[in-house]
Parts: sequence; C-alpha cells; structure tokens
Amino acid sequence: VFNPTKPFVTIPDQSKWDHDKEAAYLYYCANETVHGIEFHTPPFSVHRVPLVADISSNFLSRPFDFKHHGVVFGGTQKNLGAAGLTVVMVRKDLIGKVWGFSHPEDAQPATPAILSYQDMVEHNSLYNTPAKKAETIYNLIDESNGFYTCAVDKQCRSYMNVCYRIKGGDEKLEAEFLKGAQARGMISLKGHRSVGGIRASLYNAVSLQETEQLADWMREFMKNQAA
Repeated sequence: VFNPTKPFVTIPDQSKWDHDKEAAYLYYCANETVHGIEFHTPPFSVHRVPLVADISSNFLSRPFDFKHHGVVFGGTQKNLGAAGLTVVMVRKDLIGKVWGFSHPEDAQPATPAILSYQDMVEHNSLYNTPAKKAETIYNLIDESNGFYTCAVDKQCRSYMNVCYRIKGGDEKLEAEFLKGAQARGMISLKGHRSVGGIRASLYNAVSLQETEQLADWMREFMKNQAA
C-alpha cells in the first residue's frame, strides 16, 4: 500500500496509503526486525477487508487486538517455542470460502489440503502431523546525549528489536563495543548486515536482568569513551 523510503525509520501515515478497492485482505507484518519498527496498534482496513497479520517476532510480547483481524499467524521460533512450527488463528466466518473455479461443475478447492484452514478445522489442527526491557535500552539511548542514537520514529520503535548506532555510526567504536559485550557473555548484538550498527533482540527468552546487563555495559562503554 506504500513504497517505503530509505532510510526505513517510520510507518507512513495511513491516510497516505494506496488502498486497493479490489483487495481481498490487508496484510501487514506487525514487527519488522531488521530496522526495529513495530505497529503498536493495527492498521485500519479502509474497505473493511480482513486484516492479516504476521506476528512471528512479537508473538506473546504484549496484549494483541485479535478482534480486528481475520487471520493472524506467526512462526514460533522467536517467542513461542521451537523453530519449524507456525501458529495460525483464523476467524471462523473466513474458513472454507475459497474455490478455484467459477463453474459449479468444475468446483474444486483452490488451496492444497495441507494448507486448507477448512481441513485443519475438520481434523482438529492435526491434518498433517515487552515493554519494560525495551524501555530500559531506549531510555539509555535517548539520555546519552547523542553517544547512542536510534533513527527509528519513537512512535514506531520495536519492543523486540532495538537497533542503534554509536557516535552516529562509528564502525570502529561499534566493533570495540561488540568485542567488549562478547567478553561479558553477550553475543549476537551485531546489527543486520544490510544496516549495520547494533541490534539488541529482546525476545521472550531474554530476561530483564540480562537486558539490564546490556544497559550496564552500554553505560560503562560510554563512560570509558568520555574519559
């Protein structure tokens, strides 16, 4: 519905979206992990078509408004369980609606059985066998007088993936920071290869205590650079 501009740091005002009157649904990804951008409230479906949300990376991280959605799905690997599984929630009135041919004599399901919500319901899903942590880091970033910076619009900041730079993108300092973090038992803090910087992924397996450990290192590193 819109072409994102670079750098990708905000969600455009929905009044400027290009809504297709012929659309069957409105799909969105509730939390984008690379840049750290999240829909904190669901978008509005202008033409009353069902909302379809991918919540793979913010599953169970906060209360979620299911009532405005037709389909909600997500991989379990980040917040819910083991990798390789997906949870799908479908509004009952949308199940069994799709057919592949307009002529009754040719009527056949358009969706393969293994992907059919109708078949899943009929076989009891066995057809084929947070905010406090993010606040801790964001507050430190915002109070660092520019030593740490986050380019993402504050209204769209992800609770799951906190992306930031050191001294406006000083790669040497960022490498030192990552090395020091690893020495303190904190790994996988390097930003996505497409954007660089630092990325703290605060999925459910990461405790508040571990988040505070990162914050302590951020303060120590900033203090050392000021000395």
